[in-house]
Amino acid sequence: MCGHAPLVSPCIYSLYSGAPDKVVNITSTLLNLSTVSISWSAPSDNGAAITSYNVTICINGSNCNVTDAGNELSRTFSNLVASNEYTVSIVAINALGGGEASDNVLFYPPSPIKLNVINITSQPDTNGSGIVELSWMTPFTDEATFDIMYSAQRDSRMNTTSSNSVVLKGLIPSVNGMSINYTVNIKATYSNGLVSDMESHTFTTGALDVSMLPTVNGSVTVGDADVGNTVMLTWPEVQLEMDSLAYRYFNGYQVTYSSQGDRGKRAINTKVTKDNSITLMDLDFYSNYTYTIAVEYSHLPTNMSLGTVDGPTGIFQTGEGIPTIPQDLKHSDTTSTSVNLEWNEPSNPNGIIIVYTISFENVCEIEALKSEQQMPPPPINTTSTAITVRGLTASHKYRVSVTASTSVGRSIPATRDVDTSLYALKAPQISFSGMEVDANAQVALSIPEIEIVGCDNVKYYVILVEGSSPINPSMVVVNERAVEGRYYVLSIFNHNDRSELVTVGTGLISENTYNPSLLADKEYRYFVRYVSARGSNEVVNSGFSGVIKVRGPFDSLPIIIAVVVILLILVIIVGTILVVLIIYMRRNPHTDNDHTPFVPMSHKKTKRPYITIEDNMVSSSSGGRTLLYAEVTTDDAEIVWSKDGKNLSGSRFKLMQGGSILIDPTYPDDSGRYIITASNSHGTTDEAVMLKVVQTSPPE
Repeated sequence: MCGHAPLVSPCIYSLYSGAPDKVVNITSTLLNLSTVSISWSAPSDNGAAITSYNVTICINGSNCNVTDAGNELSRTFSNLVASNEYTVSIVAINALGGGEASDNVLFYPPSPIKLNVINITSQPDTNGSGIVELSWMTPFTDEATFDIMYSAQRDSRMNTTSSNSVVLKGLIPSVNGMSINYTVNIKATYSNGLVSDMESHTFTTGALDVSMLPTVNGSVTVGDADVGNTVMLTWPEVQLEMDSLAYRYFNGYQVTYSSQGDRGKRAINTKVTKDNSITLMDLDFYSNYTYTIAVEYSHLPTNMSLGTVDGPTGIFQTGEGIPTIPQDLKHSDTTSTSVNLEWNEPSNPNGIIIVYTISFENVCEIEALKSEQQMPPPPINTTSTAITVRGLTASHKYRVSVTASTSVGRSIPATRDVDTSLYALKAPQISFSGMEVDANAQVALSIPEIEIVGCDNVKYYVILVEGSSPINPSMVVVNERAVEGRYYVLSIFNHNDRSELVTVGTGLISENTYNPSLLADKEYRYFVRYVSARGSNEVVNSGFSGVIKVRGPFDSLPIIIAVVVILLILVIIVGTILVVLIIYMRRNPHTDNDHTPFVPMSHKKTKRPYITIEDNMVSSSSGGRTLLYAEVTTDDAEIVWSKDGKNLSGSRFKLMQGGSILIDPTYPDDSGRYIITASNSHGTTDEAVMLKVVQTSPPE
């Protein structure tokens, strides 16, 4: 193959009459970035028909390639590169040979930037319909598809088309003086696979006058307005034409309502519904509300509100409800049979308060006294917020409950505990006058239990004052220490200078006995003051009093001398008795057959067995009788003799009355240690005796 480019040597043909003329009128048409079409006109064939055309294409003056185009007058080259330079020459050939090569034709493929769409135009709507038509052009006639991306505020969408124009629908219209600007980006993808860059365009949507859109016409029906805090509103439907702007942007009905007056939340509440009715719940009871029904229009794809068109307005009142709890319940001026009560009305009456009800309940916390409670008074009704309750029982603890009622129902109660006063109880009659105690001793003051009426405890103050001068109990400050049952352990007070009471210690208490520690060689005046166990220390009565004289160290000297003399006499008597017993025992020794030992009486009276052994070492002759003496003091004791850990049994061993044992006859093997054991339910006692058997004659 040979070509006809400037940088390539052309083929040599025989130039004789009859070969085709030189090809002329060569043109190149760029189909896309990588494809070009080369066309030409047929030259004179000089009498012989042209059979083919050789087309030579070279890249950058070299790298040439020759193709046979047949008898066609055009040739298409693909996969061209935009950065290269291309030259083309053509030779016409007939049966007589090839003609002269054509002149070289030079061309360049376009760069990619030239692929972008051009001349983008937009035709926005004029009434806020949200419809815009876009059109554009391409630099080539190649087929292409176009990706259109457009966005504004919360609206971002994409469209694809193979046409050079598109209609965008459902855009956000400009509204209420606010312009909505959309940015459009168009990208072309050509049929040869080449893709252009984005080409941008901006437009503004048409303005929508929301006030011109339809709203609700007609009256609103208020249902169940007199029943509780729930109200149903119903209104006529808005009339919307199909495919109209109002139909396209209709989002629903907007119901705005708020309470009036001093009570209630007075907050503006808004609810949106697609239906032409709505049920409003959790409203304030017994309150006036204003409402407005409006039609809300929105750009539904983005839920962007375009505005509302107000419709009918009105007022409704909710029904009564159950009141909240009465406020600040207090009591005052409590006596044994009456009490003053006052309170404030509920923070939310939720209607007209028709009655307050006061109820009473016994709430005695002392289990032992609950049975002594009287029946509480019956409930009391009043329309006032203050009342004096009479007919109560003294010494009772009541739980007072106050409720408020409307026509709907009764509130939860406000409660308060009330203690009525005690009866005047009579002080116990008792006297401790003239009591004397030793120095450093304790004196037990027995405090009589006082009569208790109703649900109340009584505690007492024991007040001990140095000196015998009377002191008014009401002038004494008492410091409470501890509690046990109905009685309280209190401080002991020492009146040193009769002007100030000083705590000197605390006493011990057991039930109703008070044991104060007293100072030696002092005289005390004490008194007991009974009071209620309530926090107010209500006085029951002044109690009783007495005088205690504490002896000094020398006051007890005569008694000490007398005790010492008595002890000396007792020592002399006991010593004399012991001497007599020793003399008696030495003059009356015991024999084998006569054992009557002396047993102290103290042991006779002892419940546990007592064993008396005459001699711990006994000697006896072989073949004779041997008595091991023992005396057991109790009659109910079980007596056992043993030797070498084994109890004695057999005809040779005889247990005697009183506890002794007789061995008959006696053998040398009987020598050893014997144990006597005496036991009963109170205990066990044992003693040991050693026996030595002497053989008197040699064995035969």
